[in-house]
Amino acid sequence: MKISLPALTVALLASALAVGCNPSSKSAITADTKSSAKIIGGEEPKADDSWAQSVVAVNFKGELEGGLCSATLISDTLALTAAHCVKRMAQPEDGYLVFEKDVKKKERVTRQITQIRFPDEFVEEDSNADIAIVKFKGGLPEGYQPMMVLPAEAEHFIIPSVSFRMAGFGYTEFKTGDSSSGKGEGKLRSIERPVRAIMPESGYLKTYQDPTRSTCFGDSGGPALIMIYGDWYIAGVISGSEKVEDPENPGTYLPSCGEDGNITKTYYWESWVQKTIAELEALSS
Repeated sequence: MKISLPALTVALLASALAVGCNPSSKSAITADTKSSAKIIGGEEPKADDSWAQSVVAVNFKGELEGGLCSATLISDTLALTAAHCVKRMAQPEDGYLVFEKDVKKKERVTRQITQIRFPDEFVEEDSNADIAIVKFKGGLPEGYQPMMVLPAEAEHFIIPSVSFRMAGFGYTEFKTGDSSSGKGEGKLRSIERPVRAIMPESGYLKTYQDPTRSTCFGDSGGPALIMIYGDWYIAGVISGSEKVEDPENPGTYLPSCGEDGNITKTYYWESWVQKTIAELEALSS
């Protein structure tokens, strides 16, 4: 399956010229600049938020207590997530996708994961290759649809200060360094945050975050979305936040939410994504 932008390639080239030559030109990238949305503190999707039809939770062994991450649907049987979310599974069948906006519902629609793939380059605690694709059985429930992955030919849209909409099922409260302090996980929420650094030679980039507006644990694997000409595209996968040095133990770093976010670039990994989609779609399960 080739990832493409139907009827958009010519428009992308035209837009690149228009925006590059005329700084006052209206950009094709749109953002809700009035929104105060945040995953910590939380804004749940509105009824007309089409992106919410593509974001699901990743659950281990079908129980909330078994762990939680986020993912984005990219076909009727495939979802994109973070490698660190699924590498720890002893076997793919330990994982489930949860098709609910609130995963704590008593009756939940789930799909069992059957295959997991992530790049050979992936290393724990490194966002450079923190990307994975999972295959699931059972197809899409009603009300859900896949989303397009931003291809490399549209990379020029990703510039410092452009905003991503980032979504996931993570904590709304977390105290730095205290792994037991997390609260409020399990509901789909989103936030808009601007790009801080592109990191052109790397597989990831950085976004601005602060303690009041931030992704957090459980949002890993969720999408960093960009809207181009009215359509949402997956520009990246949420990997995590920068750790904070412990003031009482220099050289020791504590888990945190609210520091700069690390986003694995989907377009950087385009060749791997295309190859992996083709490989997984060729499998019967």
